Amino acid sequence: MRVLELFSGYGTSSFALKELGLDYNLIGYSDIDKYANECFKNNHCVNDTFDKLRLGDCKLINPNDLRDFELLTGGFPCQSFSIAGKGLGELDTRGTLFNEIIRIAEVKKPRYMMLENVKGLMSKKHKPTFDKIISELYRIGYFVKWKILDTKEHGIPQNRKRVFFTCFRYWNDFINFEFPNEEELTIFLTDILEEEVEEKYYLKDYTVKRLLNNGQGFRSKINPKIGSCLFASMHKVSRGMDIIFCNDRYRKLTPKECFRLQGFLNDEVILNGLSNTQRYTLAGNDQSINVLKKIFKNMLKIEVKKNENTVR
Repeated sequence: MRVLELFSGYGTSSFALKELGLDYNLIGYSDIDKYANECFKNNHCVNDTFDKLRLGDCKLINPNDLRDFELLTGGFPCQSFSIAGKGLGELDTRGTLFNEIIRIAEVKKPRYMMLENVKGLMSKKHKPTFDKIISELYRIGYFVKWKILDTKEHGIPQNRKRVFFTCFRYWNDFINFEFPNEEELTIFLTDILEEEVEEKYYLKDYTVKRLLNNGQGFRSKINPKIGSCLFASMHKVSRGMDIIFCNDRYRKLTPKECFRLQGFLNDEVILNGLSNTQRYTLAGNDQSINVLKKIFKNMLKIEVKKNENTVR
C-alpha cells in the first residue's frame, strides 16, 4: 500500500502502520516544521539521502507530480478550532488548510483517507466549517464516518479527545468499517513515569505555590491515574498541565513521558538532535498511536502481526 502523509509531524501514521505490520510504501510526507521533518526522516526514511520524499509546504504540492497512492493521512492544523487557541476557525489561515487535502485528493483519488482534528471543530461555533468539510469530502467522491475518540478509552492514560474522519471511495469499504470499541484502562499515569529524573524537571517552591493556589485560578492537575491532554507548549509550566509529586518534591512530565502518553510505551521514537523544547512540541502536537492503530486495523482490514506495546 502506498501512503501520503500530510501535516505529517514526526510520522505517527507511519509508526502505527509499521506497528500493525503493514507492508507499505511511503510516497511522500509534508510538514512545514523543520524539526518534525528531521524527526520523521530519522524514524521512517533515513536512507532518503536527497530528501526526495520531503514535500515541504502542502500548498506548494502539485498533485500531478505525485505518484499514485491508496491512503492519505492528515492531522490538519487544529489551533484554529482549539479551545486552547483563539478559536478563529476559517478566519485563521491555518483553518483553511483542509482545502489542500481536498485539492490533492480530488486529483489523486486515494482509496482511503484518515483525517484528524480537535473536538472543538464539532462545536456549535464551528458547525459551518464542519459541515463544509463533510460536504467537500462528499463532493469529491468520498463516503465519510466521523467520531470523537478519547485516548484514555483506548489503552493509554491521556485525556485526549480528537475527532477522526474516515473516508472511503468505495461503498463496501465504507459500510464494513466501524470505529474501535472502548477498552478498560489498565495502564495508568504512574506506570509510565521514568524511574530516575534529572533535577531540572523539578519545580521551584514558589512555582509550586503559584500552581496550587486556587485563589489565582491557576491550578495544575495532579491525577495518579490519567494524564491531562498534552499540548505543544509543554516545556512551559502553565495552567492545566500535569505536575507529579515524587521524592518529596513536585515536577513536570519529561519529554519521554509525554511520548509514552501518546502510546510510545517502549520509547520507540528516535529523538536525536532535538532540544527538550522541540521534543515537547512534537509530542504535544501529534496524534496518539494507540488510537491510530485501532482505526487503521479496522479501516484497512489489517491482521495484527505484532504484539501490542508493553510498559517497560
